[in-house]
Amino acid sequence: MGRRGTGVYKHSYDYKESTNTGVTNKIPDSVHQDFKYDAETGKLYWTVITPQRQRNNGEAGTVKHCVKTGAIKHRRIHYKNKNYTAHRIIYYMHHGHCPDMLDHIDGNPLNNLIGNLRPADPTLNSWNQKTFKNNTSGITGVVWNKAVASWRSRITCKGVVYELGFTDSKFEAACLRKSAELKMFGSFQRV
Repeated sequence: MGRRGTGVYKHSYDYKESTNTGVTNKIPDSVHQDFKYDAETGKLYWTVITPQRQRNNGEAGTVKHCVKTGAIKHRRIHYKNKNYTAHRIIYYMHHGHCPDMLDHIDGNPLNNLIGNLRPADPTLNSWNQKTFKNNTSGITGVVWNKAVASWRSRITCKGVVYELGFTDSKFEAACLRKSAELKMFGSFQRV
């Protein structure tokens, strides 16, 4: 079956290119003395264990959850009267700087293996997000269109919506979407 309904259009809002200035959110150099990183587990531990820090076998920080959904956000660490995320401290310890935003390649916010962290900007980071819970097809960008009784596939990239077409097959619609993700998102596409 051929693709019907293909096209390109812009969102009604003006898209602004994400800017990642590379400016380091100041993380103190003392993290090298106060923390140790386990390269096998991706976990960060305090070098000095106080009675208060013993509850997690010395692992630094606590896991924060989203208030609305209960989903795990990140491991947060209160350090020198400020809050930091574990993945930012780990990245800083390895590279000597930390960009404005980091992306967890596998989408797991608790997997802080250094190979799983990469610099990103809000746009790149959004390309690697999980499928929303209200998605009924189970595939991002693929929906059943009742009006034409077929599967619709589309993708948005930098404020431009690309209609990839309508098909009678959910599999074909998913293939159209995946092909577009590979072309547009590259290594930031959701695996």
